[in-house]
Amino acid sequence: MSMNFENFDVHDCTIITKAVKSRNVENVEKVIASLLSHGLDITHSLCTPDQQGYSALHHAVLYKDLAMVKKLLMYADKRCINMESHDRSTALLLLCRNCLASDLEEEILASLLHAGANPDLPEKDPFSLPLLCALERRWWRGAELMLDAGADATATDFEHDELPATYFARYNFEILSNLLSRGCDCPHLNGWITNRSLTDAQLKTILPNSGLSNPGNYQFWLDVLIDAVSVSYHESAMYILDHCAFDMHQLEHLIEDIFKPNNGINWADKNKYITVMMKKIFMSNDRHHNKNDQLIDLFLTCATSCPMFDDGEVCCGSCDVNVEQIWIILEHIIRLAEHNGLPIEKWELSKERLKITFCNMILAVAQCDYEDPQIDLNVLNLVLYETTLCSVPLVLKLLPLMKQKDVVYTSVSEHRGMSFRSNTSFFMPSHLTVRFYAEQCNVTASESDFKYSMPLMVPDQRILE
Repeated sequence: MSMNFENFDVHDCTIITKAVKSRNVENVEKVIASLLSHGLDITHSLCTPDQQGYSALHHAVLYKDLAMVKKLLMYADKRCINMESHDRSTALLLLCRNCLASDLEEEILASLLHAGANPDLPEKDPFSLPLLCALERRWWRGAELMLDAGADATATDFEHDELPATYFARYNFEILSNLLSRGCDCPHLNGWITNRSLTDAQLKTILPNSGLSNPGNYQFWLDVLIDAVSVSYHESAMYILDHCAFDMHQLEHLIEDIFKPNNGINWADKNKYITVMMKKIFMSNDRHHNKNDQLIDLFLTCATSCPMFDDGEVCCGSCDVNVEQIWIILEHIIRLAEHNGLPIEKWELSKERLKITFCNMILAVAQCDYEDPQIDLNVLNLVLYETTLCSVPLVLKLLPLMKQKDVVYTSVSEHRGMSFRSNTSFFMPSHLTVRFYAEQCNVTASESDFKYSMPLMVPDQRILE
């Protein structure tokens, strides 16, 4: 039996809710007008729930009646607007849990938010949150409005298995970027990259506003960068590299990963990475950063061309090495360094880095009985130490350049674990070793290319300390 709203009990605290349930906005207007004429508190009636704990506003939102919602909001305070039902649902949560992403729902949402609806309620141990409900239902405009209204992008709830909001934004990269920029974690991003459910172009669209400059996110973005490199998403990877202020150790990790031999990155892309990496090296503000060490690290990694050595095997001198392409990359490094005021002849490995990187060399050379040991940590000597049979042509390209710059060769040219005609490893002066390599590879080396000198010797303890 329908209720007569021409004659009703004005002291019935649920009368407005009953009028809303009639689904007739005129009845709501009559009730409100009558209550006002009797000087009664409309707010009290608006906040009085029915047996379900639903207020008049809850029902108006469930009916998706925009006119009714707007009428109620004219008299509701924030307590009424954010009132929770017995199942802890606010009017905003009810809207988002039942949304169809319609224009009407967008207007209702905008009206609620403008009136003071809190998108982060229920707050304590929430079973369900409006933002996550909207994202799950791909109501992108609704999610955008709530984020603009201050919704906590990092909040999680029980109904959505404590998953971050980014998990539900996978199909809208603008929203995904928005969430990332507001500090929301995205632990699934790496998986989306490696299984290629996210393309390079799509990944790059979310990066500009994704908090790349936040130091707390650098390790996360380092992992993303490495995964992007692994699937040849080079545009995105270079963007991350260019915009994240990675520390010295993170850059070393990237150098090793990006520039190691046979990692599937073509030469043109490696050259692009060189440009970005050199920019990072020279622009770094890390107080622990040593440009010389990182330049040499980058140079040696690019110069290490033997795929067998990278696999822990002994070089046989017949590896498929593209010396010309490697030399193009090395020349690119040399030019960029010189442009930034650090020509190759001034590169010198720090003694601290020597102890870390070439500890095997130090121990091995220390066993050799030479008098007056001396050490010159220029890049040529370090390259000579790293030389394998297949990279001799590369060394022979480097020798004339270093000779022009008056670099002294004082290095052994034997790598750890490498053998020549027998299974035993041994040291020999650089000129003899390179000559031996040249003979093995049928490369002609001029007598004037080499200086007879003592091999690289370990300095005494005073130098290392």
